[in-house]
Amino acid sequence: MTDGPIRLVNEDGRIVGKDPETGETVPIELGSVDAADALTDELRVGRTQAFGRDREAFAAGRIPAARWASWSMQIGQSVASFPVNKTTPVLILHSEGGRAAEYEETLPRMRERQIPWEFGIGDSTAFADDLDASGHVGPDQAREIMLHGAEVGLYTGEVEELSPEQSPWTLADEQWGVDDTPGGLDPDRDGATIERLVRLLQGQKRHIETQVGANVSFMTARDGTAINTGELDMAKAYAIRSLFQASGHGFQPSIGNGSGSGLNVVHPHGVSSYHLEQAANEGDVEGARAVVDQLAATDGGRGLFFFHSHAVEDWDSWEAIVDYAVRLRDRGELDIASATGGLVLPWDLREGNVLMEPDPRFQSFSDSIWSAFGNTPDVRTIGAGDYWAVGADFGGEAFGGLRVRGLSARLQPFPTFMAAADVRAPDGATTDLTVRYDPRGLETVPDDERWRIDAEFAGIGDGWERVRTPFGVPRADVGDPNGNTLDNLAFWSDSGEAHVTNLAVYPC
Repeated sequence: MTDGPIRLVNEDGRIVGKDPETGETVPIELGSVDAADALTDELRVGRTQAFGRDREAFAAGRIPAARWASWSMQIGQSVASFPVNKTTPVLILHSEGGRAAEYEETLPRMRERQIPWEFGIGDSTAFADDLDASGHVGPDQAREIMLHGAEVGLYTGEVEELSPEQSPWTLADEQWGVDDTPGGLDPDRDGATIERLVRLLQGQKRHIETQVGANVSFMTARDGTAINTGELDMAKAYAIRSLFQASGHGFQPSIGNGSGSGLNVVHPHGVSSYHLEQAANEGDVEGARAVVDQLAATDGGRGLFFFHSHAVEDWDSWEAIVDYAVRLRDRGELDIASATGGLVLPWDLREGNVLMEPDPRFQSFSDSIWSAFGNTPDVRTIGAGDYWAVGADFGGEAFGGLRVRGLSARLQPFPTFMAAADVRAPDGATTDLTVRYDPRGLETVPDDERWRIDAEFAGIGDGWERVRTPFGVPRADVGDPNGNTLDNLAFWSDSGEAHVTNLAVYPC
């Protein structure tokens, strides 16, 4: 046995000692170790990804896949589903219509509050010109809304007359409109056969995915003259829902009726929504807040608020209701998610972090799975925790930060994700931080600087605070076929210095 130095190597997940001259395995006995004298080969985290974190619970939860018309076909998916680890209730905000108000009114309010939501569009948006005369957003605006953190869902009432030149999904006898109402679908005609109905909805889904580059996994089933699954038999309803991961909505009678029957749903289809758009006085606001309180009191319950952006009667009341939910979110009492994320994810959102290095794991930045964005960050320690120091004071660039690539492939099939971090300034100072999502390297996003999305946080003080911002995940068939997707997420600052740790990227 050698009396000289030995080499520590990893053999199938086990650290063993090797004589560097003979290659023989030798016993290891460690006494006290001076960290300054301990040298190891570079140790990197491999391609590991986890959702939900709870490995011990012997339970199966919702799965990120559409439901089949036949329940017996789901046995393989049910066995292989994600672990259940959900204790925090979740609120879902969703709107529909694809009107200009989605872009001009709802988007800036959601961005100000840094929350995801779902908005429903259809063919009248997918094939529209930008903010055209009909008042609908076009594909570019829809993509911009998506990239800022909104899930794109299918709103079955927004359809247009199409030609075979526009779409291979065009039906031979397209005659949109019911009782002189453009965009309405006739249940008697369009629901006459399940083949026609499934093709119609699948066509709309594919139109949005192709024209917008969105990942359409939620259907907003419309009551009235459009697709109302309540008018269909059970087999047809399941066949339609099998095209989507989740769907809804029916209405609760009133947000102020004290009923909790729309909360704590246990399935991703057929869920009910409280109607938010007509809240126009303090009584309506208090009624909606009471629903939020009821939801927050549940153990991992789910609830939905629905509104037409173009029909909101009082945006001040709308803001008062949403701000109340945001305060509960910031205290950790409530999650806010997209429609698919909120109805399908079986874990608390923060537990779905796909970043394997949320804080510094190495003494040098070069050993990290992160790469530099501008100036290379410093790795430092404060108290019992490590952090990265980023900013303009660490090299020749006018900014500095951290960057990770290829996120869209890790987050599929979920439609939105949250990027979050704990941030502070040096003692006695203030700083700024920018979180940038740049998906322009993906096939479904134009190489146009408008699609580089920045969320800016100014005036951060010298106490740790949590910053978060949602972004949309583009359509699934994106990126390099070898897996080297070219989207980038960066946390950076052009201020003198900012301290960053506890980073998270999780589907929402």
